[in-house]
Amino acid sequence: MSLRSFFLASTLVVLPATALFAQDVVQQPAVENSKYHFEGIINSGSVYVRSGPGEGYYATQRLDKGATITVVGIKFDWLKITPPEGSFCYVGSVFVDRSGNGSVGRINRNDVNVRAGSQLYAMKTTVQARLNVGDEVQILGTEDEYLKIKPPAGSYLYINKQFVDMGKALPDAPDAGATPVSTGTSTPGNDNSGPIATSNPPADSSSTSAGTVNNNAPSIDGKPAIATGTGSPDGSATNANGGAIAAKPPSSQPSQVAMAPAATQPSAEDQFGKFESQFVAMSKQPLTDQKIDELTTEYKTIANAQDLSDTLKQVVQLRLATLSARADSQQKMIAMQKMEKEAAQKEMVMVAEQQELAERLKATDVQIYAAVGQLEPSSLQVGGGTLYRLVDPGTGRTVIYIRTNDTKVTSLLGSFIGVKGDTETDPQLSLRIISPTDVAEVDPSKVNTSVAAEIIPPSMLARQASASSNGN
Repeated sequence: MSLRSFFLASTLVVLPATALFAQDVVQQPAVENSKYHFEGIINSGSVYVRSGPGEGYYATQRLDKGATITVVGIKFDWLKITPPEGSFCYVGSVFVDRSGNGSVGRINRNDVNVRAGSQLYAMKTTVQARLNVGDEVQILGTEDEYLKIKPPAGSYLYINKQFVDMGKALPDAPDAGATPVSTGTSTPGNDNSGPIATSNPPADSSSTSAGTVNNNAPSIDGKPAIATGTGSPDGSATNANGGAIAAKPPSSQPSQVAMAPAATQPSAEDQFGKFESQFVAMSKQPLTDQKIDELTTEYKTIANAQDLSDTLKQVVQLRLATLSARADSQQKMIAMQKMEKEAAQKEMVMVAEQQELAERLKATDVQIYAAVGQLEPSSLQVGGGTLYRLVDPGTGRTVIYIRTNDTKVTSLLGSFIGVKGDTETDPQLSLRIISPTDVAEVDPSKVNTSVAAEIIPPSMLARQASASSNGN
């Protein structure tokens, strides 16, 4: 085979591998993780989870109302969440060495892109995280030149905050902590879209552009002192020209470390954690017992704190809005309970008065009727039942009508009687009538003494008033 043919054959072999992942990639923007994670509850039906913080990022799945999520950060109107149940990612199959039964694999290159998978669309352009040589992945299946894998640590998705009710804080939730997604130029063949990340500095030192920090050196306020040059093997420092920097002679003055006062003021994040614990505990109490105003005041003290992250500031605003709504509901509930208590007290008074009246009537043996008067026949006979008149014996004027088919009533015509029953207005006659439940002959002279009635002939009322006047 000629040299030219060899190169042509090599090109034919290499091109498919390099072009395999040449499709455009979309980077997730950097969104800070909060120190505290939160429980979120979906408040609407069929809510989209997206591969990035915006409507322009494709949806990966839908969540139903009541589903719970874990919120780890906030960017404007978008909540950064850990992938919900059913989420998956894509990684190029050429970058994974499968082992065992094929359900587990290990990454064979550095900075390999992990792309957001979707249950709804055939898209795999948004990069969620990076994996390096030796990282283990759980393989769920294959699709074209990709493997579908379980989302690795450091993979996040997004959901609009209007569809989520923030629940309790989860301060002990571990951070996912995978390699962050970088932006920049792509390294062909690794399916990445950014420069290869540099390794972390050794655990016993921290490098800066000004020099090397010796973590064993004295510190002020817990921060290590930074040398002005680069370190040397014997621990001395050198300047930019390679010359040694003279060591400062020992000082007899007290060290700054000893003189620095201990920090006693808790940080805004520490206060936030305390307030969140109070919020969770208070939420378990009856609404009327919750000290909402006190907790609102406490949250306001850290709402604009300089040492509080933007994510936690937004959570504080959400808590303040929730507390404000609770305070309004609490006032309404207290007012309602007050009204119910007053109504119950009034009812108790009325019952007591009725009992007292019943006892008095029982003591005086008073007979109570709906109406009293002289029973007379009526010339009006309309509707069911026979009509009778109850008249004023002094004037002969009708006091009220009686409608009944009881023969007992007929036997009392011309007598002064008492009638028990409910009064009502007849719609045909436009007259007040009684449908009696009981009738009895009574002594007219006992009316207003041992005989009482709601309806009494006017002449008897006038007689009572005259008797009272003469008695005075």
